[in-house]
Amino acid sequence: MRVAVTGAFGMLGFHVRALLHGMQEVDEVVPLGRGDLDDASLLASNLRGVDVVIHLAGVNRSDPDTMRQANPWLANQLANAVRKSDSSPHVVFSNSVHRTRDDAYGLGKREAAQILKGLREDGVSVTDMVLPHVFGEFGRPNYNSVVHTFAVGLMRGHKPELNRDGRLGLLHASRAADLIWESALHRVDDEVVAAGHPMSVRDLYDALNEMHRDYHGALLAAHDDPLRLDLLNTLRSYYFPDWMPGRLVTHGDDRGVFYEAIKVPSGGQTSVSTTAPGITRGQHWHRRKVERFVVMRGQARIQLRKLFDDEVIDIDVFGDEPTAVDMPTMVVHNITNTGDEELVTLFWTNDLFDPANPDTYPEAV
Repeated sequence: MRVAVTGAFGMLGFHVRALLHGMQEVDEVVPLGRGDLDDASLLASNLRGVDVVIHLAGVNRSDPDTMRQANPWLANQLANAVRKSDSSPHVVFSNSVHRTRDDAYGLGKREAAQILKGLREDGVSVTDMVLPHVFGEFGRPNYNSVVHTFAVGLMRGHKPELNRDGRLGLLHASRAADLIWESALHRVDDEVVAAGHPMSVRDLYDALNEMHRDYHGALLAAHDDPLRLDLLNTLRSYYFPDWMPGRLVTHGDDRGVFYEAIKVPSGGQTSVSTTAPGITRGQHWHRRKVERFVVMRGQARIQLRKLFDDEVIDIDVFGDEPTAVDMPTMVVHNITNTGDEELVTLFWTNDLFDPANPDTYPEAV
């Protein structure tokens, strides 16, 4: 299956590509940025032979005139390109719950939806995917979501002015990606309204602030419901790669040394492995799983690489200096025994292993 994604380099596009990247039935993903929609002929060429088009490209922050015109123009470019491509892909349009508003953004989104629905006259099925307030790892602060703005502000020690009366319907980008793909697979030729989790702006900030406060050393904030897990994973993405929970507190006497590796109210699974010198473990990534490594004996190198990026981050760790290293979601990782003795490593994850749904995607760093 061949899938084209417009807006592929935005926050939601990143999460959609991450989903498709882990699917064996997807043979090729054609990532299209904002500039790839300027030339309709070139766009038509890129769409030739495509089975699904996921249209995420859009403008949600600009002056009113641009906001009013940009989204219909992008939809028109895509519709014309689909017609010229001699293909009949299923199209999923990323719409917004704000489509009902009579401001520039709402009017533009409504018109864009109508333009793409016009493809039905050419035998093309179209899903009008209406999304609430979408947030997720690596989103731009002061652009995609207030979640991203709050998270970066907490990292920088800023305290924002809050709209105490504001309320949001929150949906994590990975869950939005799942809904988009499910609609594409079933060629849903209709409007699909995604449900958001209602939350006040004040409660959102308080939750992120608590998670940030409780994320150091052996302590990890509670994440025992899906929304808190999504918020925590989003917050953790802004720590990568410049910050980690850090050195653990050790307590020693004549019997030896004791230290807490992980403390979390919502539990999880802890495992211990031994690794021979020169052997590498891991070589995979996760979409939702929270995972922590602690080397207990020996020495190792942990490598991390953000999906679709070439930069590899190396972290050298030693058993006599216990250090917590977290594996961010959407980041490929491994661990190699770089010493001469057996390596003993403690692994913790937030959920119990389910062979039917492991949330583990093989890939070399």
